[in-house]
Amino acid sequence: FVTGVAGNLLVMIVSIMNSFHKTTANIFILNLAVADLLASCGFAFMLSSLLQGEWPLGDFACKLHGVLVMAFSVASSLSASAMSINRYTTIIYASKQKSITFTRNWTKIMLAFLWLFSAIFAILPLVGWSRYTYFPAKAICFISYTESRSYIITFYTLVAPCCLVTIFCYSRIYIAIKKNSPMRVASPSQKRKPSPRKPDSNSAVETRVTIMIFVVVFWYFTSLAPFNVINLMVIWKPGFQIPPWVDILTTLFALSNHATNVFIYAVLNRTYR
Repeated sequence: FVTGVAGNLLVMIVSIMNSFHKTTANIFILNLAVADLLASCGFAFMLSSLLQGEWPLGDFACKLHGVLVMAFSVASSLSASAMSINRYTTIIYASKQKSITFTRNWTKIMLAFLWLFSAIFAILPLVGWSRYTYFPAKAICFISYTESRSYIITFYTLVAPCCLVTIFCYSRIYIAIKKNSPMRVASPSQKRKPSPRKPDSNSAVETRVTIMIFVVVFWYFTSLAPFNVINLMVIWKPGFQIPPWVDILTTLFALSNHATNVFIYAVLNRTYR
């Protein structure tokens, strides 16, 4: 809880104050830090629930907590894919990046749309499409697996393409970096323009940023994998028994990415360090 709140708050401050915030990559990082900060606040309720053995704040708070968990889950998955696409266009089509619409203003509009979509999707259970309920073994309020399977299936239908898009983008990025693709795609006219940095320097910076974002995205999907596998097993095999200790550990592991991203930024980026 302390690491997630304090660490992400520091990341937000550094992102806003440093000139690095002018890049689209940093807008994505700032967006993720805000999501991680808000999600980390939920650790306090989870801890209270574990200590008391029940949800301590009533039905309304449980529903609100469920909405936030679902909204952060959808928004984070969509943002991870958007970050991957941004890195893909930056590395593969460096000289044509602006024509592919990843400008700062467009990035902000896109992220606003992602959050709006995520919020609407998370609110739907409150108006009849499934419902939120408390899971003692997970110590969180989450979507009911028995109320409406169509909702949870729709959720995973959204998440699965995000994983595939991310795998595709970083596979191509890996090949491009190995072949020094950023240098090859730069146009001759672009090389003649005066710049405070050399093309080699720009390519190196973009590569380092890409590696950092790759680690963040990879860790995000990795930490969620056990939690989602267990959920899918319960959905497709009603009555399937999960040991309580496995349930709580996979939930904690899934939520840990909100508190650990700050360490990734510190290790892989000198600005944040």
